[in-house]
Parts: sequence; C-alpha cells; structure tokens
Amino acid sequence: MVSKVAVVTGSNQGIGFGIVKELCRRNVEIVYLTSRDEERGRKAVKSLENSGFYPKFHQLDVTDETSVEVFADFIKEKHGGVDILINNAGFLDPDFYKTTYEDAKKVIDVNFYGIVLMQKYFFPILRDSVEDGTLKEEDFIENSVIAYRVSKVAVSALTRVQQKQVGRGISINHLNPGFVRTNMTRGGGDMTVDEAGLTPAYLALDIDQSVKGKYFWFDKTEVDWADFTLNIVDTFEAFEKALDEVKNN
Repeated sequence: MVSKVAVVTGSNQGIGFGIVKELCRRNVEIVYLTSRDEERGRKAVKSLENSGFYPKFHQLDVTDETSVEVFADFIKEKHGGVDILINNAGFLDPDFYKTTYEDAKKVIDVNFYGIVLMQKYFFPILRDSVEDGTLKEEDFIENSVIAYRVSKVAVSALTRVQQKQVGRGISINHLNPGFVRTNMTRGGGDMTVDEAGLTPAYLALDIDQSVKGKYFWFDKTEVDWADFTLNIVDTFEAFEKALDEVKNN
C-alpha cells in the first residue's frame, strides 16, 4: 500500500505549522513542512519532533519557479506523487492601513501567483481520490490590507476554475481559517495555531469526495464566497477593533 503524502506550503510557523502538526497527529504517513528559509524550516521540524511528531522538511519558495519545480521533481521521484496539497503560504501587507505598490505586488505574487505556480508543477503529480486544500486566510472589510483582500478574492475564484480544470478524482476546496494568533497578525486573534489546524485536516482527510470547489469557514461551515447577503459585519467589526488594538500596542 502506498503511503499517503501531504505537502503544506509556508509551514514553518503560524497556521501552516498548526496544519502540519494536526496532519501528523492524524497519522498521515508522510507530511512535508516547507519554508523559504531552510534554517527556520529545520528549526520548526525539530520543534515538532520534540513534541513527538515527525514531519519531513523541504525548502520551498512558492514565488520561485525553480524552487517549485525542484520540489515537485523530488516528490515525484521519491514518492511517485502527492495526495494532499495545502497551499498555505501567504503574505500580508506590512502596514495594515497603507499599501504601497511594492507591498501589493508581493502580496499578489505570494498569495495568488504562488498558487498558480504550485498548480503548474504539482497538479500533474496529484494522485486521484485526494484532496487539494487551497487555503484562504483572513478576509477584511473597510480599507485595510487592500492587496491582501484582493488576492484572497482571486484565490476564491481560482479554486472553482482549478476544480473544473483538474477533474478526475481530485477535490479542491478553499478555507478561511479564521483570525489566528500568528506573527502575521502580530499576536492578535481568537484562535491558536493548533486550533487553526483542525479544519484544514478535516477537509483533507474526512469530507466526502463529492465535495469539490467549495469554500469553508474555520468552523467547517460551507458558505458561498460570493454571497453578499452573509451577515458577517459584526464579526469583521470585532476583527477591525482587534487590529486597531494590535497596531496601537
């Protein structure tokens, strides 16, 4: 029997780290923790090993085509393919309220084009009857983190396009993991990274294969990402207040 192989991008810290930990806890045989920075990635693996979890490490920069191609070739040669692909790598505007052109370009490069680049090299080696989790980070309202919001809307649309393109026995779904306490949110948030890893693992391991091209919230609720009638203003007003508190600290 072929061992199940999982890849989580941008997973040396934050939500990705929590996802790797949860997949290991759920006994996925081979889980790859990836990071642009090799030293930080190996340090993260060591931290998990000290907790009794044993992921593997591979360097990966989702904005570098050579890096993505090398990793895909490695996975194909070593394992024959991948069963779970979780596109977690993300970048948030350094200034929550003022976005420069340079920052906006980096956000789109990582959050959107990074997923497109992963599609180019990893979709051909995705095994049938598997899950590809394209992760969507926090959404925002009003005028904060504009480029980040745009990049995540693009990823929402991309999820549906990818599902139609790939067909076969592969499920591609999209997740908003909630407001999680990470370096990206500068310590603000209502959830720990361990809690944030639960729903991605659920989508990768537990949902029925008929669920394809859908958008989920952190509590496993399926919603229509384009439904503007959703009453989420109170949630995001609380989020904006939390952002202000983080910014002022």
